[in-house]
Amino acid sequence: MVRKRRRFDTEFKRQAVALANEPDQSLSKVARDLGMRPDMLCRWRKQLAGC
Repeated sequence: MVRKRRRFDTEFKRQAVALANEPDQSLSKVARDLGMRPDMLCRWRKQLAGC
């Protein structure tokens, strides 16, 4: 089975990172709820922070 690579626009990335930055949310839970891997969300967080 071949998976097609999903593409996310910048607005979706910003919203996902904003959710993960909420005080009552964990990065792992947000990633799981969005159907993605936590390391991807972590990478987006770093990219959007301007690191």
